[in-house]
Amino acid sequence: MNIPPQEGLFVDHHGRLHRPPSEEPPRQRRGIHVALLHEDHLLLVQPPEADWLEMPGGGLEEGESPAEALSRELSEEAGVRLPASVLRPSAELRLTSRYYSSNNQAYWLYDQIFYLIRLADPPPVGTPLEAGHVRLWTPLEKLSGVTLHHVHRLGLEGLLEQTCASRRS
Repeated sequence: MNIPPQEGLFVDHHGRLHRPPSEEPPRQRRGIHVALLHEDHLLLVQPPEADWLEMPGGGLEEGESPAEALSRELSEEAGVRLPASVLRPSAELRLTSRYYSSNNQAYWLYDQIFYLIRLADPPPVGTPLEAGHVRLWTPLEKLSGVTLHHVHRLGLEGLLEQTCASRRS
């Protein structure tokens, strides 16, 4: 799935469009994010000084598998301690976006993987390793009122569509 903003434009976390100041090519980035569900609550994080929420995740480091990166990111951003071995998705979506990161003032061609994982038991939690992140378990019925990162909302909608379609078939 691709997010096709107008030619040459990039989308930010609020869904606003940006034009790069030069012809410099965007940076390539690979990442993974998770819709982690427990008892009809979705785990979201609020980054430091952000006015939006997002699903935990981030960039894949050299040599890391998606599950290893996700395990690391969950610990860093949400304080959730889950080993890579248990991070098996019930749905997966790949999405490519032309993304403008206002935090870094960087333009990225961002290849992202979104996982949907349902937990039967509450996960072990501690303090997020990255200072300033806030962990929130948000009831699914309240998501429409949440300011969710634009690309993450598209990823979540795609995952939920897959899940609903597989239940119908």
